[in-house]
Amino acid sequence: KEFDKFRSYFHEKKQLILLFCFDTIIRCPTELMSLRVENIFEKNGEVWVQIPKEISKTIGRKFNLLYSGKLILKYIKENDKKQEDYLFEFSPSLLNRELQEKAKQLFGDKKSEGGEFYKNITMYDLRHSGAIHFRQLFQKTGQSLDLLRERGGWSDFKMINYYTKRLGLDGHISKEK
Repeated sequence: KEFDKFRSYFHEKKQLILLFCFDTIIRCPTELMSLRVENIFEKNGEVWVQIPKEISKTIGRKFNLLYSGKLILKYIKENDKKQEDYLFEFSPSLLNRELQEKAKQLFGDKKSEGGEFYKNITMYDLRHSGAIHFRQLFQKTGQSLDLLRERGGWSDFKMINYYTKRLGLDGHISKEK
């Protein structure tokens, strides 16, 4: 809810970039700024993204977009993007500065559940937020955390557990539960 509220204070293209970062839990700016239009494709009625190994810090990966798929296709079409074009072209440092200015206006000195000030947000934090969101979603739906690990490009669960530990989601299974 806070993410959607926050996102609404940006113009349409920036809203899409933020939603895409959240949806993909992509490393930003490195992976995000290296994606090309050819890395977005349709499969079985869904929109997918492929993050090639060459641009990933760890492993290449392919997965469907839950929230930003149709909007990405619309953006590609409306901006007459060619397959070889970069998906997004903008200044990550300027967008990070804008994120921080808006967060300070909206949240002041409030801290997130993760214990950080909202006013210090960067696009990379959307990776953390997305990981938390998907972990909670997978917990509710019974899906394997391997899907989350694959989506984020992690070789193990160490970072997922780090991101979600403050919410009580550290992967520990209690016999009593």
